Amino acid sequence: MKLYPSYIKVFISCWMLFFAAITLEGADLSESSSVIRAIANTNYHVEPGLKVAKLYELDPAFFSKLQEEIVHLVEVNKPSDVNQKNHVTHWTKPWGNAIQYSLLNRSGRFEDTSVDHNSSVFQKAFHHEEMYPYLAQFIRFFPHATNFRINVMGANSGLSQHEECSCMRNHQGVPMVRARFHLPIQTNPLVYLFVDQEVFSFKEGSIYFFNNGGIHSSENNDPEKSRIHLVWDMLLTEDTFNRMFARKTLPKKIFQPVEKWTVPVEFYRPLDPAYAGNHNGYSLEEARATRLCDLQ
Repeated sequence: MKLYPSYIKVFISCWMLFFAAITLEGADLSESSSVIRAIANTNYHVEPGLKVAKLYELDPAFFSKLQEEIVHLVEVNKPSDVNQKNHVTHWTKPWGNAIQYSLLNRSGRFEDTSVDHNSSVFQKAFHHEEMYPYLAQFIRFFPHATNFRINVMGANSGLSQHEECSCMRNHQGVPMVRARFHLPIQTNPLVYLFVDQEVFSFKEGSIYFFNNGGIHSSENNDPEKSRIHLVWDMLLTEDTFNRMFARKTLPKKIFQPVEKWTVPVEFYRPLDPAYAGNHNGYSLEEARATRLCDLQ
């Protein structure tokens, strides 16, 4: 491996920071075509792309109640274990302790992952409104979600570098976008999320877009504390776009839009070359031309 003097490494890091800031600021979140093009670019590892975006801060009182319910749910209910080889997301090669609670399904069992990763919003429900009213209310704000999950990463745990698809085809073969969002419920300064070499830190009580079409991973380096995120995927319909990116329709009493949506890069990490390809089955040009989709 070729080694460079320290001053060259500093120069490269500064240039990458400058370039990342330009590319992030270049995406216009008020125009669907601009957002889709930037999402597609990251899905194909092309700049300028949209890797992450901080969209909302939750009202502190509402978030406190939501946080309390989710922590209780995690403490008293049975999860699915991502470390089990038959788990639907075991292919992400977890290390340490990684568990999941599936919230939208047909059975009402938190360990039931059977419909987490299809692209339909139908015949799925949250079955525990009486016990968790704030969580139920939160889920209702996102009617075009295809899943809702509580992802728990134990101390000294993480997921290895892997790649999914933000841009895909629906069951009729029409290109569409499925967008992922994170709400950190319990986190710490030693939790990091990685997307295409860039490393980010998310804050509790804020909603982020996270482009899982990039090569990504996550890790919790705290030796004692767990990380808990509420994670959900949404079909990028007109309704979803207006709620999440244009930020027009969610109630501002609970969802406070963030004026500066860019998220600072904490540091950089090399990619695993094994995940440098993309297997969507259609071209970058087709992905960039994708339009807001219909319900599946």
